[in-house]
Amino acid sequence: MMWAAVRVIGWSGSALVLLILMSAGRGFSTAQGYARATLEHSARQVEQQLPGEVRDRKLANDLAAFREEIVQRRAKLNLAVLERTRLQQLVGDLELGIERRSVLLRDAAAAAAEPLAEGQGTVLFAGREWSETQFADELERLTGEQEREQRRLEEQREALVQLEEVLAAGRGLVGEMEDLLRRSEAEWQSLQLRREQAGSRRQLLDLVESTGRTGGSAAAEIGRHLEGLRSEVAEAEATNVARGNLHDGQESELSRAAKRQDLLERLRRVGGAAAVAPVAGL
Repeated sequence: MMWAAVRVIGWSGSALVLLILMSAGRGFSTAQGYARATLEHSARQVEQQLPGEVRDRKLANDLAAFREEIVQRRAKLNLAVLERTRLQQLVGDLELGIERRSVLLRDAAAAAAEPLAEGQGTVLFAGREWSETQFADELERLTGEQEREQRRLEEQREALVQLEEVLAAGRGLVGEMEDLLRRSEAEWQSLQLRREQAGSRRQLLDLVESTGRTGGSAAAEIGRHLEGLRSEVAEAEATNVARGNLHDGQESELSRAAKRQDLLERLRRVGGAAAVAPVAGL
């Protein structure tokens, strides 16, 4: 009974440890996933905050690496083309050897079908005489060789077909990569030009706005000074006019007094003192 309880406790402990390990494994995988996602998010944030020149250099390096990858893939395609040429030559050689051997086997079959002459133990084949044993061995050799070469020919043909498929897929992939590289480089150059144009236009707009602000304040200052000058000139001119009018009035009054005095003097000389009283009332 006690041993049964011990076994139960042991199995329970093992199951608990296994459960903890499994849970820990899932927790580690989850934490690893969160850590990877955090790193990718941080990398994107850092990349977005990089200056334009750094991003341009990074993009130039990426394009150069992509271009180098295309060159390497193109080199592998060239090697695959050489391998295809070798396989094609090998298949051609095998086909030629099988064809020659097929002619020999047809001749051997014809020779084997002919009945041997009585008392003659040789067979005429391939321009020479063979004993029955030699002929049978040669026929066995040719047949085995033909079978092996046919199997090899099928294998090489299959390899050639697969290589052609790989070449076609590789050419398509490299073509797409080259097209992507051309479009990316063209778009990059276009965006650089547009960015330069936008920067020039922004500088021009800043200049116009700055000129407008300073020009407006300068115009207001000039207007204020001109208005003050107008007031000063108008005041001076009005003062001069007033003083001129006063001076003209004084001169007229003096002239009239002088005329009256001259008239009195003339009357005294002409009429004597008696005439002075009436004239004084003028």
